[in-house]
Amino acid sequence: MPWLVGLVVAVLVALIRGIGWIEPLELATYDIGLRLRPGAPDPGIVLILEREEDLHRYGFPMSDAMLSDLIERLTRQGAAVIGIDKYRDVPVPPGADELASSTARHANVVWTFKFAKANEVGIAAPGFVKNVSQLGFNDLVVDTDGMVRRAPLFLDDGKRTMQSLALSLALSYLKERGIVPVNDPSNPEVMVLGKARIKPHETSNGGYSKADSAGFQTLISYRAGSAGFQTFSVQDVFENRIPASALAGKIVFYGSVAESFKDFFDTPIQSFGIAGRATYGVELHAHITSQLVREALGQEAHLRWWPDWAEYCALLVCSLIGAWTGQALRRPAHLGLAVGGGACFMVAALLGGLAFGWWIALVPAVLAYVLGSSSSVVWRAFAEHEERKTVMKLFSRYVSREVADEIWAKRSEFMFEGKPKPRLVTATVLFSDVEGFTSVSEKMAPVALFAWLDDYMSAMTRAIIENGGVINKYIGDAVMALYGVPVARSTPDGIARDALAAVKSAMQMGVALDKINQDGAAGGHPKIRMRIGICTGPLAAGTIGMGDRLEFTVIGDTVNIASRLESLKTVALTGSCRVLVSEETYRLVADRYHGKAVGEVALKGRDHQVAVFEILGRLEVSEEAI
Repeated sequence: MPWLVGLVVAVLVALIRGIGWIEPLELATYDIGLRLRPGAPDPGIVLILEREEDLHRYGFPMSDAMLSDLIERLTRQGAAVIGIDKYRDVPVPPGADELASSTARHANVVWTFKFAKANEVGIAAPGFVKNVSQLGFNDLVVDTDGMVRRAPLFLDDGKRTMQSLALSLALSYLKERGIVPVNDPSNPEVMVLGKARIKPHETSNGGYSKADSAGFQTLISYRAGSAGFQTFSVQDVFENRIPASALAGKIVFYGSVAESFKDFFDTPIQSFGIAGRATYGVELHAHITSQLVREALGQEAHLRWWPDWAEYCALLVCSLIGAWTGQALRRPAHLGLAVGGGACFMVAALLGGLAFGWWIALVPAVLAYVLGSSSSVVWRAFAEHEERKTVMKLFSRYVSREVADEIWAKRSEFMFEGKPKPRLVTATVLFSDVEGFTSVSEKMAPVALFAWLDDYMSAMTRAIIENGGVINKYIGDAVMALYGVPVARSTPDGIARDALAAVKSAMQMGVALDKINQDGAAGGHPKIRMRIGICTGPLAAGTIGMGDRLEFTVIGDTVNIASRLESLKTVALTGSCRVLVSEETYRLVADRYHGKAVGEVALKGRDHQVAVFEILGRLEVSEEAI
């Protein structure tokens, strides 16, 4: 039942996802997607970077006077907005008044600070900044694997709500273009910024399962490309080496990339960072600002994700498809191609979705698809094992290996839910019995009787099995055999072959009986005789009982006629073996075996007489069809 396997796998994967075990894999695929999707440097942002040599040249920390001079130089070159990603909670004389004056004159200068969150010590904003719009915290959200994928835009400590350095710079830049943030009328939690609708990131958005969603967070798009942003050094500023138009109308960041500061982070694009694998804090804030501006101007869609219910629906659908695939495809090569191809398609959908601004968290779906298909294969193998046990228990003990293999290969024709399904077939039934077995058994000791009976039954069974018959049951010294079940014949040639095989078995049983009598005479055993009845026609085949007591059987008029022919008293048993067949059986074997008509005979339990024929021997013709 693929649907049940798929449902169980979907529930299991959903639980695993809820626990958070899949989250690392989802975040890893998200990181790869960000690296692979196309991007380009943002020409609207310029970084002024403080390197180790600048620390030695201009001092650490740089004095207020020099910092004021830096701001004035950047302003004169036309910088639209200036972000200072340097803490200035205490003055660094000389020049405190100059720095305060520069900040007051240029409302486009934004200073950073560290937000004092619970159980943490913050770093205060510069005391000389009086306008709150010129402040922005530089706190970042670090995931459990040490990667920075999210950025808080707002933080609230219960007393005040502040905005990030990146958001403050973006708002200052966009304000000059008539864009200001407003709440979405349909959802006050969503911030509308120009053409962007920015929804706060929640605990289970995208590939996250238990993310800390404190404050108002957003996913960092990192769309600025591997080259990042145009950069200059502090020395370039003071020595006037920056081209006159390089800063005009641009968002300018000033921050440190000196190794001694250790201000760097692991990010999804860490291999593209300016200083090797790490991405410096000033770079991170530049990426966030670039993203906000691009989204507000409609140059890029805000990164979105499916709601939880859609992800779980996709998970269920993929699990069901995987289970069906594992059930339908039998060849390992085909199954491998289907599973691998399906997984690759879903990974491609993840990467394609990121290119268009959608984080489609398909890792659970891929996992559900793979687990669904593999679980279905395991379930199919288990079901087939159990089904084979049932089939072999019902048939394999008393059939030839070839017939057993055919029964298993064609089991789908007659098996349903682990057992043979009732159906109407045309087959041949053979009954055999020893005449006067009671009197024979009275003359033999029990041990000798069982030894003799074992030899007799082995010989009869061998004659039946060698001709493709199925021993249906032993009844004392009697045998019931079937030809054409459970693998039914649907063509006239197939039905004729079954009748021929039954008659051939009967002839071989007679020969085997003569040999038993010959060997028994030397040991003083009485000579025995055997009656055989054969009938070909329609009958119902199926199983009765349950569990370990399950038994395959056939019922119908054909079975009754074969039984009555075997026990018929009106036809003398002149030799050691008498073989009586119905008219239908004789018609099918008349070109192979010589016989005579016994006539219309009334059989016990039947209102109408039956034409009966006795088989006398085999004609001298080829038997390749038998």
